[in-house]
Amino acid sequence: MKNQLILQKGTTINAGNHLISVGTFNTSDIAILSKHTGDFVQFKDIPKKNSPLNKIKLRFKNCLCCDHSLVFQWMDKDNVLDIIKILKTNK
Repeated sequence: MKNQLILQKGTTINAGNHLISVGTFNTSDIAILSKHTGDFVQFKDIPKKNSPLNKIKLRFKNCLCCDHSLVFQWMDKDNVLDIIKILKTNK
């Protein structure tokens, strides 16, 4: 059972040093938050090289819906699992 993740509206998922917030109106809307501050991860705060956040930004750039932070639309469960894997393996 590879996909045991159940996306529920308004939930937060622990993903290593970050949190993934699932949308309150639609489960395909997600945002990556700082675990320490609870704020949205801003593009200006993402290191350019060898950063898991930069890897996520580049890999899912077609799903970005915000021009200054990591907020995505049209994400399915497999996309969210990929993001969690990237964040957890690159602590």
